Amino acid sequence: MHNLNLRAGALSGLVAVTVTSIVNIACRFLGLLPDQLDMKFMAIVFINPLTNPIPAFWVGLLIHILIGLLAGAAFVVLIRQPTPLKGVAFSLVAVWLGMMLIVFPIAGFGVFGLSISPLMAIATFLLNILYGLIVGAVARRALIAA
Repeated sequence: MHNLNLRAGALSGLVAVTVTSIVNIACRFLGLLPDQLDMKFMAIVFINPLTNPIPAFWVGLLIHILIGLLAGAAFVVLIRQPTPLKGVAFSLVAVWLGMMLIVFPIAGFGVFGLSISPLMAIATFLLNILYGLIVGAVARRALIAA
C-alpha cells in the first residue's frame, strides 16, 4: 500500500510539474513572465546560468522535474485522502515558501524575489497553485483507482 502511494504521488508530481513547466515556458515565451523564471536559474548552484544558459536550462529543468516528483511523493505520504484543495495548501506551504525563503535568496533574487519585482512572487504563487490543484486531483484519482 505504501509503495502504491509513493507511485501515485510520483505520478501526480510528474504530471503537475510537467504542466507547470509548460505553462512557465509558454508564458515566458509570450512575455507574460519575467526572464528570472527561466528554468536555467534553478541550476545556479551547479552551473552559471548567465555564461552557460542552454546547459543551465536543461539542468534546471531536470532539477525542477525531480523536485516536482519528490513533492508529489511527499504529498501523498503526508496527506491522507488527497484533494485538489489539500494539494494547493501543501504546494504553497512546502514548495512555494521553500522557494521564496531558500531558493530565491540563494539565486540572489532576495527573499520573496524582492530584489526583482513583485511579479516574481505572484507568478510563482500562481504556478504553485496550479501545481497543487493538479497534484491533488491526480493523486486522488490514482489512489481511488487503485
